[in-house]
Amino acid sequence: MPKYFTFEIGDMVIVNDHSKNQIPYEVGKKGQIISTLEVSQYDYEVLLENGTLCRFREIELNKLYK
Repeated sequence: MPKYFTFEIGDMVIVNDHSKNQIPYEVGKKGQIISTLEVSQYDYEVLLENGTLCRFREIELNKLYK
């Protein structure tokens, strides 16, 4: 079954409170989506503002609008 993504590559996002169980120290950080993942556990690879590359589920991210 194919995955459908809400966010596009290049979108700016912020990590929300849903990720506090997986990686609590990244909550509230901003980043940019650099790729989509076709795995069951994660949806996106995000490059955070501090240079860290992390994987997140869609529910753990909020899109930043300009």
